[in-house]
This record gives sequence, C-alpha cells and structure tokens, in this order.
Amino acid sequence: QESFDAVIICTDGKVFHVQPMYRAEGLLSLITALKSPPEGSLVSCDPSDFVVARSSDDNCWYRAQVVSIASDGNRAKVSYIDFGNCEVVNMDVLKPLPPALASEPACALAVELHKVPALAPEDVSILVQRTVKIEVVGGSANVWKVKMTTADGIVVNDALTAQDE
Repeated sequence: QESFDAVIICTDGKVFHVQPMYRAEGLLSLITALKSPPEGSLVSCDPSDFVVARSSDDNCWYRAQVVSIASDGNRAKVSYIDFGNCEVVNMDVLKPLPPALASEPACALAVELHKVPALAPEDVSILVQRTVKIEVVGGSANVWKVKMTTADGIVVNDALTAQDE
C-alpha cells in the first residue's frame, strides 16, 4: 500500500491525472530539457509510440504518446504523459523522443476514486490544481484505485459518495 502527496492536474470525472510531489524535480528537468525543439524529424509513427509534441495551448514541447492517427495521416491524437491531457495535433508538430528523455518515468499518474462512480467533470473540477494525499487501495499500474484526502482532512471519496445518498 502506497501513499503520497500529489497535485490533481485534470479529470474527466472518472479518471484523475495526478502529479506526485516526489516527481516535481524530474518534471522540472524535463520541461527545461524541452525548452528548445528536439533535433530531427519524425519519419513515421504508430499508435502507442512515444514522441515529443508541441502543445497548441502554449506552443511548448512535451513528451507524449500517440493514441491514434487520423485516416488521412495528417493528424494524431496524443496523450501528454507528464500532464494527462490529450489533444489532436498535426503530424508536423511531432518529433522523435530523445533516448535520454525516454528513460524518465511519466510524471502524471492515472487514478480513479475507490468506490465512487464516474461523475460529471464539472462536479469535480473544483479539485483540479489542488494538492491531495493519495492512498493506493487497489487497481493496477495503468489506473490505480485510490482514496483521496484534501489538505484540510476531507476524504474526497466519502464526501462524493455521501452526496449520492
């Protein structure tokens, strides 16, 4: 059983992407390393490949995993592995992931609230950017089932299941 402090980065109401505080230094070094675009062009890529992608939000480069490629081959849906968000980008903003950056573990972890059904994103948006204590109670490395506690001691799982009753 593992527990750690983390910041909630984004959620769709079911899956929360969190950045563990113990990865903060690693995240900072990744962002610094990607300040300038990586060398080389991407010759080809397939779903599940790891790449560097330029975000349309801020035009910065981030590590990403290709989720899917459009049938025309000009666009790809990518998941930013250090932040948890996804977007569709043009293939020309994808670059090869430098080997030195490929060995770093992802900074965003996918978690689900244990014993809490999926909620509307707007019902849990208040939690985004909050620091919480995460206690892993089950699941797998892909998506952990967790108990989440706010800084003021509120167990999010209990508060949300109490609303349903």
